[in-house]
Amino acid sequence: MSFSWPEIVLTWQSTLSSETTKWLLNWNLYAVVTILIGLSLIFAVERMNRDYSISMLHDFIYGVIHTLIMVPAIMVVLVFQKTLIEKYLPGIQLNMIHQFSIPVQLFVALLVNDFLGYLAHYLRHKIAPLWCFHMTHHSQKHLNPFTTKRTHIVEHLFSKGLIKPIPLAVMGSPLEVWMLYYWITAFWDYFIHSNLKISFGPLRWIFVSPQYHRIHHSSLAEHRDKNFADKLVIWDVLFQTAYMNPREYPPTGVTDTSYPSEHSLRPTSMLATYASQWWYPFRRVWRLIRNKPVNVVP
Repeated sequence: MSFSWPEIVLTWQSTLSSETTKWLLNWNLYAVVTILIGLSLIFAVERMNRDYSISMLHDFIYGVIHTLIMVPAIMVVLVFQKTLIEKYLPGIQLNMIHQFSIPVQLFVALLVNDFLGYLAHYLRHKIAPLWCFHMTHHSQKHLNPFTTKRTHIVEHLFSKGLIKPIPLAVMGSPLEVWMLYYWITAFWDYFIHSNLKISFGPLRWIFVSPQYHRIHHSSLAEHRDKNFADKLVIWDVLFQTAYMNPREYPPTGVTDTSYPSEHSLRPTSMLATYASQWWYPFRRVWRLIRNKPVNVVP
């Protein structure tokens, strides 16, 4: 298998440059986030105060660190995975949809990735060690557009390094199609995590809304393990995990009172909190390994 350190370094550098342009220096993205925050002043679920500002800035830090370190690391894993497939499993590259038009390929990409996203999300809730890491995302008490970036690196590796690359390897659609798909759907993730009192009315049976996704982030027992879907509600309906009450806007967060939540705007405090949140899931998994009692529910 041909995979050298120079290739790893080149992959890291090119991904870092791409992600920096696509996220940190993407003024279109900041325009979208500004619009979402502006809408939150009109259709707000909760008042935007100091605590909300701390939460949003902390989630932004997650995005910065992921751009500079985590995403390039994941891309190296994906390139390594692609090399393994080409070397040892070339038969699974079926090139199933490459002959169709770009709109058809995008539609198939949406269906397949949305289902795999549902599956990966469901597993992160049902398998205790995975939940320990997914808990980082659910710990946010003040949902905001940047909460979509509040994800532990281990969870990223599970979802983007193990589950979602499957259709890319099997279906063989051009990489440009998948990049276009991820670019389009990225904005949706900012939208559904926003502090917006929007439920989509009758369309809530088709598309995931901020209200629908807020139910998933709820800290209330009656909403536990509901509304796993990212974009299309059909998966929750099919597998009976949908919770459809458009009038409910519950509090969010986790019930684990020992979780290290952010509480300050001081840079040193925020970085220290980030480090604590990064290490916390490993401590919980270690307790699971040692058969110690661990709270494994939201």
